[in-house]
This record gives sequence, C-alpha cells and structure tokens, in this order.
Amino acid sequence: MDTSELKEHLSEATSTYLWGDAMDDCLANWDAGFVEYLNMDDFAIVIERGNKLLVVFEFVDDIVGRSRDRLPTGWELAEENGWSYLCFAINKTTENYTKDIFGYFEELTEDGLFSRHTRAALYGAQDLGSLACMFSAYIQHASVIAVDPPQDLVTITAATNDPAKGQGVAGIPSQGLQEALKAIEQLVLIMDPCQYHPRHDHQRSENTCFVLNCRLMAPSTATFIRQLGLHNAVIEEAMSEQPAFQNLNAKLRKRRDFRPYLRHLLRKNQRSNRTLFERIICQNVTNRMHAPFFEKRLKQL
Repeated sequence: MDTSELKEHLSEATSTYLWGDAMDDCLANWDAGFVEYLNMDDFAIVIERGNKLLVVFEFVDDIVGRSRDRLPTGWELAEENGWSYLCFAINKTTENYTKDIFGYFEELTEDGLFSRHTRAALYGAQDLGSLACMFSAYIQHASVIAVDPPQDLVTITAATNDPAKGQGVAGIPSQGLQEALKAIEQLVLIMDPCQYHPRHDHQRSENTCFVLNCRLMAPSTATFIRQLGLHNAVIEEAMSEQPAFQNLNAKLRKRRDFRPYLRHLLRKNQRSNRTLFERIICQNVTNRMHAPFFEKRLKQL
C-alpha cells in the first residue's frame, strides 16, 4: 500500500478510534512497519528502514482534525527520505499517558532501535514538546523541535540562574526537564513569544537553541507553519549534519502574503477591539494585493 492509498483509507476515519483501527489495518500489510498499542486508546507506529529516525509525539485528535489528509506529522517526509519513523499517537482524553510511553521507550531501547540510528529528530507540539525533550535522552545525536511549548519548558530553556521548581507538564518535574535540556544536541522552539510571561525572545547559551518567533500565530502556530511549508523545512534541517535554522526566517516572512494568517491577525485585533490596528492591517493588505475581505472590513471601519 502506497501513501496515496493510505490517505484514502484514513480519509474515512472520522474519529480517533476509527483512525487507529484504519492505521493498524494498513500497516498489517507492511513488512517494515507495525502498530503497537500502549493502552486501550494510545499507540505507537513503528517503521524501520534507514539510519536516521524521526520521532513524533502527536494527539490523534489533531491528526483527525486535519481536512486535507490524516497522516501523522512527518510521515511523507520520512518516506521520501528513507528515514525510520516512530510516532506516538495519543488520545487527549488519556490520563497519565507519559507512564505508558516511558515503558515502551524502555522496550525499544532494550531492542536496540535507537542504537541502530546515527541521527534523530524528535517533534512535539504544546505539552508534547516536553515529552520530546525528555525522551531525547534515549537517543544520541538528537535534535528536538517543540512547537508552542508549555510555559514551563520555555522558562527553563531561558533560565540562567536557579533551576526551575514545580510539577512541570504531563507529569514531568521541571527539574527533570532541565536535566534533559542539557543533553539535547539541538533544540528548536517554534513559538509565539506574545503568549509567554515573561516574554522570552533570547536564546539559551548552555546548549544550541534556535527560536523561531511566530508572532501572533497562537493558538494555531502548528497549523500555520504546516501551511506555509515550514513544517517539513524545520524537520529536514534538524536531520541534517550541519543545520542552518537561520534560513527559516526568510521562509517565515511569507506570512505577509499568506491570507489565512492575515485574516487570523485581523480577527485577533477585532476581538480585542483594537480598531486602529485593524485599519492598519487592512490598509497594508489592500495596498499590496486584491483582497475583498480586507477591503470590505476597511470600509466598515
């Protein structure tokens, strides 16, 4: 079964449970891949085929919610490049999913999966970004990509004085996150700095850290960077021997002409009753392109 057939099969999966069953049925015909259930609701997708490994932590609800295709993040990219692929598909209703993932990571370590790869990238959005950081400790030469990471992770990454204290996220203590961050070869934070308090626009010097500031994109940062074509670009850089993440800033500037983002920006200001900024946005957009939606709003203002 190729990816086009898989997409067609998954397109009929309109719930998290149907999606899991459909993926299990599809991979039953693949010699190199399989689905491993961690509990009644969460599972791991394992495909081994190259010397590089992409590890993805993703909520099944988010995968099913994508209208164009219902493939997990990085699936097609891993297939095109011949990378091994490990995806933890988690149901948002599951409590204490971290414990089950820890257990399965131990099994994969004993099996030697991680030692068979020379390079790896781990990806996680929101709370799952912290999981990506924690589990990178199992893999040598690993980069971590965290999209819209939780406040705790951003605070610890930016900290230069005393270690952060507290429970952290997803049941992971903040102290554990700090230790994991020290071992990461490359950390990439893709975030809307306006969402964090205090705002963290600087980079941490203790390990190589790149921050891609996606201003005013939250809570849809992951969706926007996917639509802008940045998603795959970030993963490819993380997999390269000499990543050049600075090149991503040029691609991010495409958001100035990306209408879904511009409408999102306008609605954000609308909800905050910031009429002046609405007018500035509408004037800027209509001066650069034919945009009936913004022209209509400008007349209303």
